[in-house]
Order: sequence, then C-alpha cells, then structure tokens
Amino acid sequence: MPFGLGAFETLLVLAIVVGIPIALVVLLVRAMARRPGADGPTGPQVGRHQTAELDSTRHRLEELEAKLACTEEKVAFTESLLDDRRKGS
Repeated sequence: MPFGLGAFETLLVLAIVVGIPIALVVLLVRAMARRPGADGPTGPQVGRHQTAELDSTRHRLEELEAKLACTEEKVAFTESLLDDRRKGS
C-alpha cells in the first residue's frame, strides 16, 4: 500500500479526502435552498399565505392598470378639447 499504509488506512484516508468536499457541497446546496426567496426547480417556492398575498397583489395591480388606462383616456380627451379650443380662438 502507498506510504506504508494498510488497506484500511488507505480507505480511511480516501474517504476523508473525497468525503469532506462532497459533504461541504451538500451543505452549501442545502443552505442555498433554505435562503429566503430561493427559487426551486419549478420557479419561486411560496407558501399558501404567500400565494394568497400574491393573488391579492395581482388583483390590485389589475385594478390600478384599469384606472391608469381610464385616466390616460381622460387626459387624451382633455388634450383634444384644449387643442380644439386653441384652434377656435
């Protein structure tokens, strides 16, 4: 055996040399998976309460987008009235 080690000692050294880096990689991957906002294989991982909150926020965003579209129409109408008034003067 190399360096005057027996079979058991060689296997023990090999297990330590190979096992420690593998264990560190596994620990790193597990720590990254647990961090807040971590994305899973299918996208962001959210709980049920977060899903309800996202749905509520999405609904509120749709309402605000509808209001914005209405406001933009009103602005365009007002601008056309002002243009007509300027031309008529």
